Amino acid sequence: EDGMRSNVITLKILGKSSLTRSDAFQIVLEEIEGGGGFNPNDDGDDEKAVFTLNLINDCDASDEVNALDKFLSKCFDIDNLKAARVAYVDQIKNAFLVTDAPEEGEEEEAPGCVDYITHVLSLPFKLL
Repeated sequence: EDGMRSNVITLKILGKSSLTRSDAFQIVLEEIEGGGGFNPNDDGDDEKAVFTLNLINDCDASDEVNALDKFLSKCFDIDNLKAARVAYVDQIKNAFLVTDAPEEGEEEEAPGCVDYITHVLSLPFKLL
């Protein structure tokens, strides 16, 4: 609305366990309408406004857990491991399917005898 100087943005931030590392993300506001402008002395100059939010995990865990958390955070990205697990499970499920899912606009055809024979012969190689 005209003359608006501030607004509230509501974000839902999910809880963190003691074994999850701290995160950060940015909110970028750009393409202002109505003749307004951004502060040229802030992040993003006069073209946009950039806000960096740091989510610090300060759970009250024991020193041993904190040491383990620091070690694991340096070695592994837990979020990437979760995404990789989901992709791996999908690949295993798809290996047991006789035919691939049809592409957009194509009708699904019932697999024939040759499809089943090829599937049974190639299944061990799909699971490698």
